[in-house]
Amino acid sequence: MLPMLPHFARTKAPRLLIATLLLTLAAATSACGSESPTEAARPGERPGAGSEQVFHITTLHLDGKTNINGAGDHSPEPFPATAPKSSGGFIVKPPDPKGEWSVRAFAFHPSQVVVRQGDTVMLNFVGVQGSSHNIAVDGQPEQLALKRGEMKSVRFVADQPGIVRFVSVGREPTMQGSVLVLPSNGS
Repeated sequence: MLPMLPHFARTKAPRLLIATLLLTLAAATSACGSESPTEAARPGERPGAGSEQVFHITTLHLDGKTNINGAGDHSPEPFPATAPKSSGGFIVKPPDPKGEWSVRAFAFHPSQVVVRQGDTVMLNFVGVQGSSHNIAVDGQPEQLALKRGEMKSVRFVADQPGIVRFVSVGREPTMQGSVLVLPSNGS
């Protein structure tokens, strides 16, 4: 992976990632309440049972672009013979006349959060990339119509241990996530 670093460092990807992380951090720090909403999402930590857990989940797309002929200090990359078929969440574009080809995958960030049974959960979806998304959350009667630059929220009580899934409808299989609800007794 290190040989790719010089090429990657010249692309927009690092700036895009930093901008997205800053947006997520800014949104998280402006949330209501005295508890930091990002603390509940840290691995290994246990949110307090019956407390409110607030999460900001951004919409992203990850782009990989290259050329079958190579460019500058970047070696040629042939188009894969077994390239997966494109879907709403995964787009593969074969080489154009200049030999350039690309892959795009849509995703949520973070894609998984952890709460305890009995917690009130607030999922704030932030439209960063992709012009629009229809987000479905298990147990919610309506989808959220989210556009770039908007934030739409879903609030529910995690009354049963298990998994609450969320997905951007039509952008499967890559753009999906979950709320892992741990039992309140800690087991």
